[in-house]
Amino acid sequence: LSLLNASKSSFYILKKRLSSRGSSLIRSLNHDRPLWEVSIELASPNVTINPSLEEIQAAINRCAINVLRCSKRIYCWGQNRKDDISSLESFHQLIAQDKEIVKMVMLLTGSIEGTKNKVHEHLEQFIHYSFLWKTDKQQAYNMFLKSNPSLESFDSELRKYI
Repeated sequence: LSLLNASKSSFYILKKRLSSRGSSLIRSLNHDRPLWEVSIELASPNVTINPSLEEIQAAINRCAINVLRCSKRIYCWGQNRKDDISSLESFHQLIAQDKEIVKMVMLLTGSIEGTKNKVHEHLEQFIHYSFLWKTDKQQAYNMFLKSNPSLESFDSELRKYI
């Protein structure tokens, strides 16, 4: 059934696009880029990602649902088209019950869960620099100046940030 193959192909392409990594000239020419970019942002006192993992998963879920919904308005052949549309049988039931489709939907709807730990580990590396946004800069600056610092003290203080 062509409609079933088209749905499977849509899910396969979605999965492939979700796992796309990095960027290269070849990928950009083939339009094989990730669906979105994720940025690391300071949301004092924490470091977060934008969009959040929950927002990413919700978007993936909406994509999966929309692929499945496409078949709801395509009706099986051999039915009396003069009947009310609500009484006609669509291909949706056939597609939604296909084992490969169900498996792919389950993989997609839980796809971000497996990367949560890696994302949190990556964000934790920024905790080392938390003093930059947790301390009162003006107060630290004033205390430093009160110590009547030498040129070497300035140099030493600046090296803390390298």
